[in-house]
Amino acid sequence: MRTRLHVVTGKGGTGKTTASAALAVALARRGRQVVAMEVEGRDGLAGVFGLDGEGVSAARRGELAVDTDLGADSAGSVHITAVDPRAALAEYLRRTVRVPGAASVLDSVGAVDFATTVAPGVRDVIVLGKVYDILRRPERGRGRSGRGARGVQGREYDDVVLDAPPTGRVGRFLDAPVQVAELARVGPIRSQADAVSQVFRRAGSQVHVVTVLEELAVQETIEAVEELRALGIPLGSLLVNQVEEPVLRATRWDEARSMTAPALTRECARHGLRLDDGASQALLDQLATRVALDADRSARLRRLEQTGLGLTSLRRVPESLTPSELGALAEDLRGLA
Repeated sequence: MRTRLHVVTGKGGTGKTTASAALAVALARRGRQVVAMEVEGRDGLAGVFGLDGEGVSAARRGELAVDTDLGADSAGSVHITAVDPRAALAEYLRRTVRVPGAASVLDSVGAVDFATTVAPGVRDVIVLGKVYDILRRPERGRGRSGRGARGVQGREYDDVVLDAPPTGRVGRFLDAPVQVAELARVGPIRSQADAVSQVFRRAGSQVHVVTVLEELAVQETIEAVEELRALGIPLGSLLVNQVEEPVLRATRWDEARSMTAPALTRECARHGLRLDDGASQALLDQLATRVALDADRSARLRRLEQTGLGLTSLRRVPESLTPSELGALAEDLRGLA
């Protein structure tokens, strides 16, 4: 079965929300109808797509179509939605507690706040239930849909991209339905947990982990991969963000380390560039620093390769993205679409 659910996680600061948005665009460029969802209340996806104010509020209320550069021939579209755990639980109570006004009473006495703060497992099951509801919709037929910022609650999608919690919490988040099912032996919460737990372990789901080539991020990524494997959750790719080309090929690192200032001064003179030994030494110091950094990054990349997952490199882009820069990232991710 073709992947319909892409879960994107990563250590905080590695760019997982930006990668989620770029993956949604990459899928839409293949003619897919895509919804990108976030669950942490940061409105990060809305920010990546340049929404603020009314657009952010609309995304919180439902599924909002966003304009982005998909290419003239694409029949795809991107929609975003932000799942508020408190609102999702209130909605769940309204649907399942079959006493008129009971959900409002539970909300007023603090039951909703209790479940979303003291019982995070229940909160996560309810949030994941929103993903489950979208995935249960029939896979849509092909055909061009309208563009523009408009509410599309209830729409059928080809693919879902979930901007998930960071790696330090994603295992507990995705495994919450299993844990809650063990606690809730019967009743609607158990039924919800049983149904949702299968979503993230089926062949049509994959978890992609975003990382950068820094020590803490790489170590946390490797630990997250091990944890998710142990939980039986299907893994996709490692998305290595902010990749920069090394200043020298690895075969020349020893040559760069052994060069002396007088030798560099003479070499520069051969090419018409006049430097004294002090300037040459300053340049060599800078080069040595960068070569050491590139060597460390290369070693970390090899550690990531040892996870056995495919690696996808994402170019370095500014923190505040233009549509064309987001499109460039989408090109980096086209192999996942």
